[in-house]
Amino acid sequence: LYAIIYGNIILVDSKECLLTLGSDITESKKSEEIKKNKSALLEAQLNSTGDGVLVVDNIGKKVVQNQKTIDIWKIPKHIANNPDDNQQVDYIIKKIKNPQQFLDKIVYLYNHPEETSIDEVQLIDGTILERYSAPVIGENYEILGRIWIFKDVTEKKKNDLKIQQEHSIRTSLIENTLDSIWAIDLNYRIIYTKSAFKTNFNLYFNKQLSDGDYILENWSSEHKVKWQNRYERAFSGERFADIEEYKIDGLNFIFEINFNPMFINKKIIGDSVRSQDITFRKQMEEAIVQSKNELKLVIDNSIDYIYSIDTDYRLITFNKGYDDYIFKTFGINIYVGDRAIFPQFGEGMLS
Repeated sequence: LYAIIYGNIILVDSKECLLTLGSDITESKKSEEIKKNKSALLEAQLNSTGDGVLVVDNIGKKVVQNQKTIDIWKIPKHIANNPDDNQQVDYIIKKIKNPQQFLDKIVYLYNHPEETSIDEVQLIDGTILERYSAPVIGENYEILGRIWIFKDVTEKKKNDLKIQQEHSIRTSLIENTLDSIWAIDLNYRIIYTKSAFKTNFNLYFNKQLSDGDYILENWSSEHKVKWQNRYERAFSGERFADIEEYKIDGLNFIFEINFNPMFINKKIIGDSVRSQDITFRKQMEEAIVQSKNELKLVIDNSIDYIYSIDTDYRLITFNKGYDDYIFKTFGINIYVGDRAIFPQFGEGMLS
């Protein structure tokens, strides 16, 4: 229990007497203790946060300021301990790249106490702070002051810029290829399309595509099943390539289509697909094969002796004329891998 005792000397029948009055202040002391505990808890919470926190009342006096605010702004101790916030503002504006813009926002918010605000403040040393401010509202909805929160977002901004640059580079590289590239989620909804793919898809299937579209919509059942099976293989984690042929305006086109599952945190979230027109490459491959066959036919039917050997004098290829010559001359059959020079038939043959 707590009590407050008042005492006073009074005269009673010409005698001095002590008059005492007592008052029970137990509840009042408990209330004070609760307030102290709450204040200590609030101070601990403010100092444990990674953000700078400053609360200013309606007459510009600092009510509370945590250590992070002092550290972020590198505020000297004598200024930090001064309850007058104006002195602190005068100090920190010398560190700001655009001080007038910083001050204009402060003036505006104090003239419009009910508003909240969030913006960025760039310091001369390159530090970037996110500044948030809002009114402090009391129990009776009266505005008691304003809270300012400062978050150092310098590294976040650098990382964001790096991500944007990398994204821009990847997009540029993708867009500058001739391949058609697209990506879908597990519901067959388009989440990315290269502009070339949209153009080619419209050319081949007479359909405009947009992000979010169901990629198998309005396809024939046979075509839909084939492509759905391909996507399902990718959804299961398989990377593979298929060959697809299309006839467009009477011309045959051949495409190599690569399917690659997409992962986030080792979990498959969709499929990225690259389609490359290999029509010309296939035509060249067929032309080369045909040319080789024609050359082989000419060589085989030549009356000349034609053969090739490796560095160990072993036969790589030979025509019928050379085979007949060796058999007629030496009475032996020859095979690929045999030595083309036979020392047992004399020095002339060896040389």
